[in-house]
Amino acid sequence: MASEIPQLEEAIKELYNLAKEKPQITVVVVNKRIIQRFFVIDAQGRTSNPPSGCIIDKGLVESAGSESSNNKKFDFFLTPAGTTQGCVKPTHFFVPKNDSDLTRLDI
Repeated sequence: MASEIPQLEEAIKELYNLAKEKPQITVVVVNKRIIQRFFVIDAQGRTSNPPSGCIIDKGLVESAGSESSNNKKFDFFLTPAGTTQGCVKPTHFFVPKNDSDLTRLDI
């Protein structure tokens, strides 16, 4: 990723050198091959899978800060689907470059 983003910026600079303003770039890296698993504990103390669409963006993630801080780089986990048997596999989303006005809540 350290070499891909500068290459992308260089390619855009060459393409848009006559434009009035540089395009805003937001890079989202999606990784489904992860080892993290998440569980929900109910009132009786039983564990179960989190519901479909559950977003984990505090505690385990590295770059999620408060809303007043610079949230240009951030990551989060999403449980995209539920499962009836076994453990649900979350997906990790990492935003290493964000030139737009989008915050982690918008994405």
